[in-house]
Amino acid sequence: MCRITIASVLSVFAFGALAAAGEDVPWQAKIRKDHPRMFFNAETWPAIKARALSDGYARVRLGFLLKAADAYPAEPVCSGYGPVSTPPSTPVPNVNEFGAQAARCALAWRFTGNPDYLEKARKMLVASAAAYRAAYANRRAVHWYS
Repeated sequence: MCRITIASVLSVFAFGALAAAGEDVPWQAKIRKDHPRMFFNAETWPAIKARALSDGYARVRLGFLLKAADAYPAEPVCSGYGPVSTPPSTPVPNVNEFGAQAARCALAWRFTGNPDYLEKARKMLVASAAAYRAAYANRRAVHWYS
């Protein structure tokens, strides 16, 4: 009886796995191959860029974006990981994480083509990853939202 029950359960799981595998194929085929593919893509980008460069309000907002990207540090550093005296379960506060700034710099690069923005975004991502590595090495959590 126990063998029949186990065999029944295993066969249900096997048929379920086969059904799930078959359903994923059409879904995966819909994923775009080009990049970027989130928020905008090769078809939508020209209209987005044209509007940002011509529309009054959008042009003002683009100016704010570029001004912010220009103000970000050219050499971002991960900080906040000096010697710690708190227990390992306590997050380390005041860590510079540059995810949002890197996204703005990448968008500024898309609009202008200026490679300095792209390089700044890359350096910000490297500095942010360093924060995670430092936290892990110190057995600490990163507390981005303090």
